[in-house]
Amino acid sequence: MLSQAEEDVLATCYRHLQERPIEPGHPFYVEIWEHSDHDPIQRLRKHILWTDFKPSVEDAHWLDKIHREQAADPQTAKAADVNRFMRLLDSHMILLYKNETSWYESLPLIREEVDRILASNREPVTE
Repeated sequence: MLSQAEEDVLATCYRHLQERPIEPGHPFYVEIWEHSDHDPIQRLRKHILWTDFKPSVEDAHWLDKIHREQAADPQTAKAADVNRFMRLLDSHMILLYKNETSWYESLPLIREEVDRILASNREPVTE
């Protein structure tokens, strides 16, 4: 068990820690893929393929809409829609891209699965 003085020192140290990336040129900077033949895109692809990825029909319609519109936000104020959008974003089914403008898109592997789901479920979901 720590004394109150030790707790205070740790709390002070913790407050002064900053989560900043180490910039290239810093002596501790190491390019993470520099000494590796590991391909992060192939690893992500394998993870997606090996994962039991089955979005619901409603999610598939949303993912298709996001792919078609590539909107900068969910374009809705309904709490259920915002919750669905945030869940898809948090689960990395959709990604936020920031170029000159911000926009959303899903990965090609996810779009392939969405296309399969939509092809077998032709009925549109009411919004």
